[in-house]
Amino acid sequence: MLQRLTQGLFLLLWYSSVSAAASPPTITGFDFPRDTFAFENETYFTYDKNQKPIKRRATGPGPNAYSRQCFTISRAALQFYKFARFERNAPPIDPAEMQRRIRALCRTPAWLPAKPLNQRILFPGYANLRSFSSAQAELLQKNMGLWWPSYLRIGNARIPNPFPRYGQALAAKYLSECLQRGTPQTVFMTQFIGLNHNILLFDVQKLANGNLIFQAYDPNLNDRPRSLTFNAATSSFSYPKTFYFKGGKVNVFRTYISPIH
Repeated sequence: MLQRLTQGLFLLLWYSSVSAAASPPTITGFDFPRDTFAFENETYFTYDKNQKPIKRRATGPGPNAYSRQCFTISRAALQFYKFARFERNAPPIDPAEMQRRIRALCRTPAWLPAKPLNQRILFPGYANLRSFSSAQAELLQKNMGLWWPSYLRIGNARIPNPFPRYGQALAAKYLSECLQRGTPQTVFMTQFIGLNHNILLFDVQKLANGNLIFQAYDPNLNDRPRSLTFNAATSSFSYPKTFYFKGGKVNVFRTYISPIH
């Protein structure tokens, strides 16, 4: 009897260890600042207290060293979240191989489902994207992609068009459902004249009155999350005042959901 119990316990422990080894590592939710970049998009203009644009001097090497990159940064943050993994204690690799991996990751379509951790591109020597981008800012900026293709996206044709309120309500509903499933979403905020900017949404809170508070990673501001609010009564989005935006209502549509969006 004791022998059978011992054998049964051994088989149970063996099966549990095999099952655990066969299962892919757990994917945790998007975390700010862990899953965001240490550098920011340097806006092409700086703004006075009335949000009047004034051409700025960039802080990096050369004029406007890393400007007009809100699409690039928000897309790459989503790609790193879905397709990359970091191991702080793994052996380092040379810059050429690091460059190859960055380019391979940033060429992976952002709308594809997230990969299990054991199938992701490894970036050794760093704990997360924030520490990686702090140490390798120049390498990342040179290899994540150019700014000008984002201006030629077919989806940009929506910017000057009307945005029906029912369409904004449907967008808010879909975004909320995606975020509740743990899938971050990139969105474009536009006033046509006044604001045209891409951000990454990673969490949502529904209030008792039906309003939705979306937590956002703004590529222009990497110190803390910002809030994109959806007002259920008016079916409209609003974004708070920043150094580059006076604050107020914005129209929103999703980006990086297909080859043409």
